[in-house]
Order: sequence, then structure tokens, then C-alpha cells
Amino acid sequence: MSDTKTSPSGPGWYPEPSGRGGKAWWNGTSWGPSEYVPAGGHATQQLIAPSSAAAPQYTHAMSASSSDISPYTWQLWLLVLLPLVPALAMTLIDPTTIFLSAFDPLVAYSDPAYVVAIVGSWVVFFATIFLAFADVRSLKRRGLESPFHPAFILLGALIYVIGRSVVVKRETGAGLTPIWATLGVWLASGAASMIMAFNATGFLGF
Repeated sequence: MSDTKTSPSGPGWYPEPSGRGGKAWWNGTSWGPSEYVPAGGHATQQLIAPSSAAAPQYTHAMSASSSDISPYTWQLWLLVLLPLVPALAMTLIDPTTIFLSAFDPLVAYSDPAYVVAIVGSWVVFFATIFLAFADVRSLKRRGLESPFHPAFILLGALIYVIGRSVVVKRETGAGLTPIWATLGVWLASGAASMIMAFNATGFLGF
């Protein structure tokens, strides 16, 4: 097969057709891309026997490493931090509103902070569902094949963040920071509830 004008009869390694020396891969219809060994020299690329007669495997055909995938998305951080909005609003509720709402529940809605705390909690709940699904889509676009299922957000943001972080950590080697951030938001929400309780008891003179 030294005649460069004659095509080889079947797939395999043959003398390089341009005459540069060494061997090149013929897949049955065309030559492989610059896979050769210069005459008297060393291989510029390692020649690997193809897994099938029609499709050679080249050493430069490599997929992206999972360790190169960024484990954090803006959707995830927004999901983690959104609960701070109703928590902050709870600390601003007028103690008078809390006292009067015991006699007339509708009075509470006259306080803007109360409205933000209650209505905001529902808005945050539905927003986190959307953000969880968007977070998973973003991870898949980055190359993570099997991230944590977003439906777990229905069990709570903490469950989703923990599960998601563990799965991503296993795939990329990083990604546990959102767990600590979520726990911090939970502590802040608990502190906001205590402040609201102290404001109410202080108004009642306890």
C-alpha cells in the first residue's frame, strides 16, 4: 500500500499516504486526521487500535472532567437566601398588630411588615420550586449528568440543598458551602421569630 494513489482495501493502519513516513489510519473510506509517526522519529500521538473497524479511537478525543464543573449557580444562591426576606419582615411587625390580631385577625393585614412576612413566605415557597428546577437545568448544561432531583424541594429547601450538595460534591469534589449557608438562614429566621416574640411580650408588659 505504498502507492498513495491506491486506496487500501479495508480499515487498518497503513503507510502514511503523503510519504512522510510512519503509519496512518484508514477507516475504509478516508484517512484519519494527522495520525502518523515520522520516519525515524517518535510518535507525535500514540496510535491506539480502534475498538471497531469503522471508528478508530484517538487519544485527543477526551470529554470534560467533572472536576472542572462549577458546583454553584445563581439559582441555588437565590434559593438559599430568599427566606431572609420574610424573616426580616417579622422583626419589623408592630407589637400592637400582634395583640389586636388576637381579637380580629384581619387587623394584622393593616401592618405592611406582617403582609410581607406572610405573603412573602408563600411567594418564597413557590419561587424556590422554580429555582430548584432551574438550578438542575443549569448543572446539566454544565455537564453534570445526574444532579439531585429538583422535586425534593417540595420537602423543604434544607432537604433539597443538602441532597443536591452531597450529589454535586461526589461528582465534582466541591459544593457543600450551600448547606452551611442554608443553616445560617434557618438560624436567622429563628432569631427573627424570637425578636417578634420579645416585642410582643414587651408590649404586654411581661
